Parts: sequence; C-alpha cells; structure tokens
Amino acid sequence: MIEVPLIPSVVTKISLGQQIAKGAIFMVALRVAFRFLGLLSSLILLRLLVPADFGIVGLVMAALSILEVLSDLSFQAGIIRMPKPRRVHYDTAWTLGILRGVAMAILVVALSPLLAKMVDDPRVVHLSFALAGISVLQGFENIGVVDFQRHFEFDRYFRYQVFGKLAGVCVCVPAAFLSHSYWALIAGIAATRLSTAAASFVVSDYRPRLSLAAWRDLFNFSKWLLVSNVQWMIDANIMTFMTGYVAGASSIGLYQVANQVASLPASEVAAPIRQPMYAGLSRAADDMAELRRQTLDGLFMTLALVTPMSIGISLMASPIVDLFFGWKWIAAIPLVHLCALYALFDSVGHFTHNVYIVTHRQRRFVGVFTVALAVRIPAIVLGAMFYGVYGAVVALVATSIFNMVLWSVNIFPQVGISFRDIALGTWRTLFGVLVMAAAVIWLSDLWPEPSGIPAGLLRCTVICVTGAAVHVASQLTAWRLCGEPPGAERHILKSARLIAVRLGLAASKRVPA
Repeated sequence: MIEVPLIPSVVTKISLGQQIAKGAIFMVALRVAFRFLGLLSSLILLRLLVPADFGIVGLVMAALSILEVLSDLSFQAGIIRMPKPRRVHYDTAWTLGILRGVAMAILVVALSPLLAKMVDDPRVVHLSFALAGISVLQGFENIGVVDFQRHFEFDRYFRYQVFGKLAGVCVCVPAAFLSHSYWALIAGIAATRLSTAAASFVVSDYRPRLSLAAWRDLFNFSKWLLVSNVQWMIDANIMTFMTGYVAGASSIGLYQVANQVASLPASEVAAPIRQPMYAGLSRAADDMAELRRQTLDGLFMTLALVTPMSIGISLMASPIVDLFFGWKWIAAIPLVHLCALYALFDSVGHFTHNVYIVTHRQRRFVGVFTVALAVRIPAIVLGAMFYGVYGAVVALVATSIFNMVLWSVNIFPQVGISFRDIALGTWRTLFGVLVMAAAVIWLSDLWPEPSGIPAGLLRCTVICVTGAAVHVASQLTAWRLCGEPPGAERHILKSARLIAVRLGLAASKRVPA
C-alpha cells in the first residue's frame, strides 16, 4: 500500500536534540497558559457560583475522567512510534476514537443514577447526558493533528490547544454572569472540547475515513498500555484513599495541598516535556546509538530543569505555606518538604517510561510497574497506620527512590546506558543544586522571617531569585570549565536563543517602518 504523507516534514538544520528542546519549551508554555487561564476563570466563577455547582459537575467529570484513563489505548502514541504509518493506521485510530467516545458516553449515562444517588442530587443525571454527548462529539477530533508531534511542530500544537482553552473561558465566564448556574461550567467544557475538535479540521489538511483495517497493528502496540492505565489509576489514588481511611479527611486536605504545591516542577515542567521527548525517541528508535544519546540528553535536561526547582520548594516550604496559605495550614510545612523530594524522584522514574514504550517493551513496563506497586502500597498502608499522613508521605519518598532505581536498571542497560554515563551528565546539576542550597540556607538564616506579608513576600522573592541565579551561574561555570561538553546546558541555551530570535523577528515585523 502506498504511504500517504500527511504533513510534509520541514527540512531544517536543527538537530533532533534541538527540536526536542524547542518542543519541550512550547509544551511547558502550553501548561503554563492552561494554568493561567484556569486560574483566571476559577477566580471569577468562585464569585458567581456556589460550591454545590462545582461539586456535581466535578463528580460527573471525575467519573468521565476515570473512564477516559481506563479506556485510553494510546493509539496516537502508536502512530508516533511507527516509522512510516500509512493512511489506514490514521483512519483506524480515528474510527476507534469515535467508538471509544460512544462507549464512554453509554457508561456515563448508565452510571448517572448511581452518581445521583451518591450525592442525593437528581441534577447529576441531566449533567451526565450532556457530558455524554460532548464525549461522543469529541471522539471525531481529526487524527491528523498527531503529525504535529511526529514532525516536531509543537508551535502549531501550542496554538491549536490554547485556542480551545480560550474558547472555553470566553463561553464559561459570560454564561456564569448570565445564568449563575452550573450549566455555565458545562458550557465551558463543551466549548473547550468541541472547539478543539472543530479546529483540528482547520489546522490539519488530513481528512480521515471510517476504517478498522489496521486495528491489529494498533492493538499489538497498545494492548499492554490498557493494563498500565489501571496501574496508573491505582498509583494516583492509593495515597488519598488510604490516608483518608486511616487518618481522616483533614489529612487528605493537608496532603493534597502540600503535594499540589511541591509537585509543580514535576507536573508543570517534567510532565509536559516528556511529550516532545517521546516523539524524538520514537524517531531514533531504530538507531540504538542515537536512541542512547537522545535518552541521555532528555534525562539530563529533565534533571537540569526540575531538580533545582524541587529542592528550592523544599527549602522554602515554610515561607511558601505561611505567606500563601496562612496559619491554618502550618501542619503542611513538613509535608511540602517531603512531597517535593517525592515528586522529584518520581519524575525521574517516570522519564524512563517513554524508553520502555519506544523499544516495544510494554510487557516489561507492566511487570516493573507491578513490582513498584507491590512495594509502594504496603509501605503507604503501614506508614499511615503507625504515623498518620506524615508516615504515609515518608513511605512515598522512600518508594519513589526505590522505583526510580527499579525503572532505570530494567531499561537503561537495554539501550547501552551505564551508571557512569548518567553520573558524567548529572554531576554539574547536582553541584549547582548544592551551591544553591547553601546560598538559600545561608540567606534564610541571615534574614529571619518577618511578621508582615509585604516584607515576607519581599524576603521570599529575594531568596528565590538569588538561589536561582546562584544555581544557573554555578552550573554554567562548571559546564564551561569542562569545555562545554554536549548536554542539557547546550540544548537549553541554543533553544532559548532560537526562540528569542524568532520572537525578535516577529516583534520587528509588527513595528511599522
């Protein structure tokens, strides 16, 4: 069968590593934009709607989200991994996406009476029907946009995704002003998802057709990912359920708030850059030397970005909680210390997951994940039983270190990566972090925490900026003294310069001559 090129790859002199780094920057920017728009709309909606409105919508959305995760077979990831996917693969993935949307809609509607009874609110049934319809229509999203990732066109992917989020905000907020009803939230969800689906046919020239001819090819790649999705659900929720069962609702609140703050580097930096890294590793999958190089580059870049931020949050836990959450959350300070370390080690372990997938070791991935859960779940249960939420979080930190090592030793040797390779590329980051930590601790002792909020904000800002500057200066100094070897520093600097040049050219075009 003749291959159908969807979006021609642009000939460029930029290396694969630079393409990955540039894509990572766009994906982080996308996550920041989503956070900003979500915060902006939330601050407005909190003034217009009541907690019950958020509660019933959140309940149905939670059920839909669980179904989405459990039914996600990652067909797009399969296409990205294929060196030369054909039209039949795209069409089959699109058709299966439609069928998945229909199946989820049926399940949400079937579960709606149970959800309504759970919260004693019949409105849940009507909301379930609305969200089921949205799920069906969203399934028609154009599969052609997957080529934005295959060809590293993450700037186009960025604009396409932000458009949908903007549409949701522009619909949801006016609807809340007009109706003061929970239907404003549904309108915003519909606008986001349906506008994104509609825009996919504008930004991509590909026109999918109904077909199931290549379902075997896609399922052969994705069948193990269905099992791993169940494992992800267990891993993501075991801490909340066990802590709540053993230590009560207040402990859940302390943990969730602490973890949300402490895991920001992992969730807003490490997680989004794994997407362009997966695309890069997929392109290099058939060249073991290139795969090894790209894996090391990605690992070094992840550590260079996430490690100083995570350690910085851990060191600044006390002023962060005191300034932004108030005295009621003072018990969360030690949890922020611990959760920052947990998120850091976990993000390093999660980095290896793409390597398992692109090397077709999904079965080994599921097996390693099973061992990781077999260690983590009992550790959390015992920690919560004897020491409450603090013991459970200590168990999380300990198992995150164990899991990081477990994930790594089961895949890195398969692509020719040794401990020496990792140590040579990460010692500069660790050196920079140690110097930064010394500077932050020294400055914190020198400048005691003031009682007023403005003075506290000034102190926190100065210490954070100083710590960041010290880290960057010390790591770049170590890099230059080593002769500027290939690594995260070079990719980040070159990508930043490239984006700065492009932004400068775009700005100059807007200025009249």
